[in-house]
Amino acid sequence: MRGSLILLLSIGVIYGFHFEDVESRTSFVSDIDDASLLFINPSALSLNRSYLSVDVETPYNMIDGLKLFRGSGAFSTRFGVMGTGIYSMGNSMASENLIRFAHGFFIKDSVSLGYGINLLNCTYRDIGSYFSYSFDISMSSFFYSRYSFGFQFRNVNRVKMEGIRYPSIVSAGLSYITDEYVISFQVEKAEIYPVSFKARFKLKEPLLLSFYISPYPVEMGMSMGINKHPVSVIYHAVYSKDLPFSHRLIIIYRP
Repeated sequence: MRGSLILLLSIGVIYGFHFEDVESRTSFVSDIDDASLLFINPSALSLNRSYLSVDVETPYNMIDGLKLFRGSGAFSTRFGVMGTGIYSMGNSMASENLIRFAHGFFIKDSVSLGYGINLLNCTYRDIGSYFSYSFDISMSSFFYSRYSFGFQFRNVNRVKMEGIRYPSIVSAGLSYITDEYVISFQVEKAEIYPVSFKARFKLKEPLLLSFYISPYPVEMGMSMGINKHPVSVIYHAVYSKDLPFSHRLIIIYRP
């Protein structure tokens, strides 16, 4: 039993899901207006107004009953934009839970920094619960009115719980932004795993439509939805060579 529970959560380490926003598969660190910024790149929060976001997902169906829930919100202050979020993934055998605080603030007109503080919990049925914490740092830049650059170093302190070490992950990305569409590229390196690369083309409001592809790990994804202020409704679908289809529904409110 113990071995199977550790294997269950180890799958997340292999595919980068552990205490990471699963939307990172369709979101990019160079995004400046995505509801996942609190998890993906908190420095870009400084470029946004307040929002609330709730979503549910079946990340991969190879493990019966595995579900993900996430909720987050952010608000403007005199010190930048601050936010908090919750993340829960698991089934009746084991679960991961996270409470996150994030803060993004400008250091120049077009350059911002950010950080995230995570309180982590792993619960194994019939074994017990384990707690820890982790830190993330990030940077964003918007320049020439059309380009955005994002960088994040996740799990700076290299969390280890119950014999499983969560990999530190470095991500960097660049987006080209127009009034009609966004083109994004990203490279990412997790400890002991090869460098990964992905690209995305996204149409903007009022119709949200995007496609992305990743040569490694081999994945293809699509998002579609409606962005009608103050509410956005988005559906994600991701196909992976190694994991079955993933489905995700997101509802975002921006006052």
